Amino acid sequence: MEQSECVFRSLGCNKVAHCSDWNSDGLYAYGGGTLLSLWRPSALPYQSPHSTLSVHKDRINAVKWIRPAQQKLITGGSDGQLVLWSGLDSQDPKHVVLSGHTAPINDLDGLEISDTKSFIVSLDSEGNLRTWQLLADTWNCVHHITTPHRQLSLCCALSTLPGDDLIPVLALGSADSRVNIHVMEPDQNTFKPTLSLRGHLDWVGGMQFSNEVNLQKTKSGEQAKEDNAKWCCFPDNVSMLASASKDGKTRLWRFEQVTAEALHDKYSFTLPPRDTSKSAAKLEKWKLGENVFVLRLGNTTWCISFETLLFGHEDWVYSASWHPLVNGKQPQKLVTASMDRTALIWEPDQIHGIWSPVTTMGAFGGQSGLFGQLGYYGAVWGPGGSSVVTHGYVCEFHRWDLDEQGEWKPGQVPTGHAKPVCDLAWHPDGHYFATTSLDQTTRMFIRARGKQQGKDTFFELSRAQIHGYDLNCVCFVPRGDKKTHCLASGAEEKVVRVFEAPITFMQNCKALCDGLYSELLDELTKEGATVVVGAALPTLGLSNRAVGVGEDPAMVVKNVREDIGSGDDFASQGIAPTEIVSILDRPPLEECLLQSTLWPERMKLYGHQNEIVCVTATTDGRHLASACKAQKANQAALIIWDGAGLQQLCALSGHGLTVTQLAYGGPGDSRLISVSRDRHVIVWNATTMPYTMIQTVPAHSRIIWGCHWAPQGLPFFATVARDGFLKIWRDNTINNKDLLDSESTEKVVVGCEMKLEEECTAVGFCGAKDCTALVEGDDGQQDKKSGLLLVVGCGSGAVHLLLLCADDKECRLYKVLQKVEGHVDAVKRVGFCPLVEPCGTQRVVQLATCSTDGSVRVFNVLC
Repeated sequence: MEQSECVFRSLGCNKVAHCSDWNSDGLYAYGGGTLLSLWRPSALPYQSPHSTLSVHKDRINAVKWIRPAQQKLITGGSDGQLVLWSGLDSQDPKHVVLSGHTAPINDLDGLEISDTKSFIVSLDSEGNLRTWQLLADTWNCVHHITTPHRQLSLCCALSTLPGDDLIPVLALGSADSRVNIHVMEPDQNTFKPTLSLRGHLDWVGGMQFSNEVNLQKTKSGEQAKEDNAKWCCFPDNVSMLASASKDGKTRLWRFEQVTAEALHDKYSFTLPPRDTSKSAAKLEKWKLGENVFVLRLGNTTWCISFETLLFGHEDWVYSASWHPLVNGKQPQKLVTASMDRTALIWEPDQIHGIWSPVTTMGAFGGQSGLFGQLGYYGAVWGPGGSSVVTHGYVCEFHRWDLDEQGEWKPGQVPTGHAKPVCDLAWHPDGHYFATTSLDQTTRMFIRARGKQQGKDTFFELSRAQIHGYDLNCVCFVPRGDKKTHCLASGAEEKVVRVFEAPITFMQNCKALCDGLYSELLDELTKEGATVVVGAALPTLGLSNRAVGVGEDPAMVVKNVREDIGSGDDFASQGIAPTEIVSILDRPPLEECLLQSTLWPERMKLYGHQNEIVCVTATTDGRHLASACKAQKANQAALIIWDGAGLQQLCALSGHGLTVTQLAYGGPGDSRLISVSRDRHVIVWNATTMPYTMIQTVPAHSRIIWGCHWAPQGLPFFATVARDGFLKIWRDNTINNKDLLDSESTEKVVVGCEMKLEEECTAVGFCGAKDCTALVEGDDGQQDKKSGLLLVVGCGSGAVHLLLLCADDKECRLYKVLQKVEGHVDAVKRVGFCPLVEPCGTQRVVQLATCSTDGSVRVFNVLC
């Protein structure tokens, strides 16, 4: 079976602190919804996850590479499952599910002490801590404790006490502001509560031990000398614990292997003689002062003390991460991430040893309103400490790379929606597509030809709409003059909004996509033409205001507020973009997408009684159709709009419940079909005004979710429904216009159907008329046939390719043997690119899919 090639994946990061990690081989793993996504950051300008893996049934909350080898990964989710992954760099990764938790797992950590001694600790939202140990190649839960509600443990960190004894130590950050230390004694498999460190004033939400130098292989020779001279590192007998808290501070705790003489010199404390009468050494403890403790086990002694307080953030600190080892040594360098929209790199002064932030990454001080929602949940170092990646409040990534001059520069990252993606639409010219989501954004993904190792890929070029309501649907509205790019979107409001691309969008298409739209730009920039370069959005506003050449975006927003009677100086609050991006030399970063790539709103279309559910337009932009949520017939009317003047032309009644999708088709888009929760299909004659109903058909036994017309004016259309059926319908009035005025019930008939054994949620035809594919024949053998290629998305996330062989007399559906990678939740929309291109002796067309799992994918499909 041939496998279609996935050329692009888009998926945001979960909005939790511990759901990403980066190993020493450069593989970045993060949780996106229920999916484990793998991304290998590089210097290339086009970044996207190279694979996604699905085992969890609910959101992934914690992701961690097991140190020190960092070849195995552990993930924990809201489904209570702990999953151990291996072979993630191979074509066939393996996983083991460790069951035991009944509540969402919030944090975890893992440590390989030796070939025969490995531990994982996992912590759930009810305070249950489980310790897992690898015994005889099987992971077993060897210990389980529950912390009291008022002392609920929120995060954990696992390491070994410094020295050669390899004594495991566990730190738990709690809701009572304490850091609780547990130690595992030799020949035991349980962690014993040992001491409690105080100092924080609020919940402790993130912790990490410095790396275990006693478990690492150390380099030698000239390179080692050069590395040691470059980095200021902790001594081998010292380990540090960093704890991050919602009090806005980070505390460092020093774990040091000491001698009796050193204890006496520093604290005037004399160790009592060790009791040698017992056969096994027991852990002994002494408290020397506030947050100063001494532990002794056998002949080894440790001192645990408060080292320093790091203050520089202005909001909650969610994570603290130590610099990777260099030549087996731990550099004294730490990165912290905060909700104040900054990540700080900390180092001690080489003379006095005072810790201070040496690098600030992000936007210190932030902005109010929408553009201030960029606080960071987590920050991790890349291999060698040359990069830092953070993930933030709107499920986005930020990356900084250290250049040859020692400056931290922003780097490229993947982008993706933060919530279920509800709709997608290709632009009629096939160069880019739009998506809408419940995260209240409309995004434009454009094709970059041959930019990813010689292959096509996609990247987000514009965030055309950032709204205050969840967005449900989108479509393009082509203009007759072909000089503007317009789109219409519908949200959880009663208004259809129409947007027009600013000239900067075309300019960046040209700059980043090999001269795309050059001729169009020449037309738009003629002398005397009115040019819109971007848009500005007021605080708490919903309408993108156009910004012309030479206009200050902040003043545009201020004038809007004054027009409606507000005396506030909104411009001073930074809610408008500081500048309109003109021409880019690489894909835009998150800050640019969020502020500087909006499309100005051209018109609001009023007329519906409830929230907008679906919109569609003719391929020439002549008409636009929309529908809203409905619980009764008078709310379920379709509204037809003039695509040029954007005025209401007519309202069409016929359905009794919500219309779920609309589609134009037939010769010259002379037909409109509407499908509904009332299980009926209505075919409308779009050549009259108002449209006339050709026929109402009780099409399925359950809710109808999708419909689509066959390409190039053919008289066929497809519908899919919750009953699991794909049905192909023939509109006989297209080839026999005499039927239009008749009372015949044979105007629209079923041509063929196929039962797919699961709920069908989306359907789409390829634009090519004579596709060739290997199909499953009547005898179960492979057979090569030609026809119309179509795709069906299902409620389970599965995506099926089928071939329709049809003529004037009969039609037949076949399953195509080309496999398409599926989603893990309901597929909301599928769409073939209008462009079909040669690929050797065959042709290839790109298929885009979106799902409630939050991901968008693009595939190369042979046709």
